[in-house]
Amino acid sequence: MDKHINSTTDNIPLCVDLDGTLVRSDTLIESVVQLARDNFLYLFMFPFWVIQGRAYFKDMIASHVTLDAEKLPYQMEFISYLRSEQGKGRQLILTTAAHHSIADVIADHLGIFDEVFATTAERNNKGSNKRDELVEHYGRQGFDYAGNSAADLDVWEDARLAVIVNPHRGVVSRAEKVIRIDRVFDDRRSIWRR
Repeated sequence: MDKHINSTTDNIPLCVDLDGTLVRSDTLIESVVQLARDNFLYLFMFPFWVIQGRAYFKDMIASHVTLDAEKLPYQMEFISYLRSEQGKGRQLILTTAAHHSIADVIADHLGIFDEVFATTAERNNKGSNKRDELVEHYGRQGFDYAGNSAADLDVWEDARLAVIVNPHRGVVSRAEKVIRIDRVFDDRRSIWRR
């Protein structure tokens, strides 16, 4: 018996987190490192940007950095699954706390996403903010969501099904309490899971 639900038959979109889910790293950290390498003097601006709020900080970092989408460490097994879902006609949405300029570059590079929801200078698209945006667009239980961390629990509370990719410790057991899990992708070596 196939334990996976055929999500494509009922036109439920799959909304996909970026950092730690679609890519193995955090694009904000990648951007900060790149900015520090390009011109370490920007490091002195960080405290002034941070006190303006997380969304503003991300906006300032993104305005000074262009990540090379081809060089990011993608979760290839998960991307193969996404391509398969796209091939069945499923709508894929990239929804991320990363800055919209970074999310757009990655979405363009992969060419599989129908829409992108991301952080702007005014709004950090994380946790309950991300959930609220998805509920506004698709309704409660009107979308499936792929994530990897405790920050995704807010979103899973209003999603129909969870797809979990290389989860942080304890995330699967916590997610099971709020949502039905469709799939878990975990290709890390066991030494890293402890």
